[in-house]
Amino acid sequence: MGPMALKQVADVTDHPFLTVRANRGGVAPIRERLPVVAPREESVLANRKLFGTWMTCQ
Repeated sequence: MGPMALKQVADVTDHPFLTVRANRGGVAPIRERLPVVAPREESVLANRKLFGTWMTCQ
């Protein structure tokens, strides 16, 4: 599950892939915090939000 840009990567490996469209309103609050946190925390926050959002899409 991921953005359309990753579909070709999944297709080459024959893994099933579901494209999802990012909810820009849901991503904005986390992106606003990224410039003010440490790089390691930035990665954790971004991955948690983005992958958490994708995994709860119906």
